[in-house]
Amino acid sequence: MLILLIGIFAGIEGSITGLGGGAIISPILTIFLNYPLYLTIGISLLSTISTSLSSSLTYIKKKIANDNIAISLLTATTFGAIFGFLLNNYLYTHNLFFIVYIIFGVVLLLSSIFLIIKNLRKKYYPSSLMNLHISLIYLENMKKKEK
Repeated sequence: MLILLIGIFAGIEGSITGLGGGAIISPILTIFLNYPLYLTIGISLLSTISTSLSSSLTYIKKKIANDNIAISLLTATTFGAIFGFLLNNYLYTHNLFFIVYIIFGVVLLLSSIFLIIKNLRKKYYPSSLMNLHISLIYLENMKKKEK
């Protein structure tokens, strides 16, 4: 039941902010529910795909999506996903997975900071502050695990 609520929240937040639900799901599953990061990455990708598809259909119907940019991004992100999968597999099999933890934490932190800066100009920032808080908790937990 808890995971269902997390999924609903991540889907709503991902649709509103454009981040994708993974920015919420992965840290919550890793930090609070103690799932291994390699599992949360896959779970996050699947949830992000469904959120992205449903949001994209709405944007296409309202004619606020640029088809040329979408096709270019689709191609690039597909190649990026394949490379990321291969890199993830290599790092995991060679016990270098801590690199993924560091990259993930830094990306969450930077995306939160950029969202806060952007949203402060618009006077709307609750979700950005929550993302920053989650990423800081994530980085703090990573420091504890390394000790």
